[in-house]
Amino acid sequence: MKKLLCAVLAVGLVAVVAFGVYAGTTSGPITVTAAIQAGTPDMTVKIYKMPGGNWQNINWNSPVTSMAFDKFTILQREGKSPQWTTVDHFCAFAYADGLGRRYQITSTGTGTWSGTPPLPAGSFACIPVYAAEDGWDYDGDGDVDATQGTMPSGAALGSKERALTSNKVVYTSENPGSSRIIQVQYAFPPYNADGTDPYLNYAPIPSTQTSGTYTGVTVTLNIAPIA
Repeated sequence: MKKLLCAVLAVGLVAVVAFGVYAGTTSGPITVTAAIQAGTPDMTVKIYKMPGGNWQNINWNSPVTSMAFDKFTILQREGKSPQWTTVDHFCAFAYADGLGRRYQITSTGTGTWSGTPPLPAGSFACIPVYAAEDGWDYDGDGDVDATQGTMPSGAALGSKERALTSNKVVYTSENPGSSRIIQVQYAFPPYNADGTDPYLNYAPIPSTQTSGTYTGVTVTLNIAPIA
């Protein structure tokens, strides 16, 4: 990331002396130049556990560095077999800055769930969220000083999809891209209330899934400039 902002001042001072009289002085013309170079988009990511899938339940003083889903419940939609689903979500808040460029945020999930049988690959979801009330704490007192407001015209939020996929688009900015806060939630969701799949290539965790701790998966968020 590069930022360059320079100002060059050329100042000519002229002293005027007169016998018995105080004369005014002037600096003369002052030449000012400024060079701004667009940089590479950048972002900071903070991850929080979201109890009950509700951001209002987040403990903002306790960010995490990994996602440990440790609370599941069995749910059954009409016409569907019982399934395991998460009570809590995890949310990665991506604080993005375009630095004069249009940008795109993507999520990539890799790996295979351990266990016999492993968890279905399509059970783990990536859920992009844009919230107008998300904002910045400039003075570090824990309170939001400025909210981001509505999504800019020309920007687009990605859809809910399976997390184990490459370069899943989370957010595409306007051109040039303004600073934004994008929520990227991860969870093991159930069927929709009407029994339909929540996203393409969805696969539920059956209630018969073997008990245990499943590992082997990682997710990575990326920001990059686009045309």
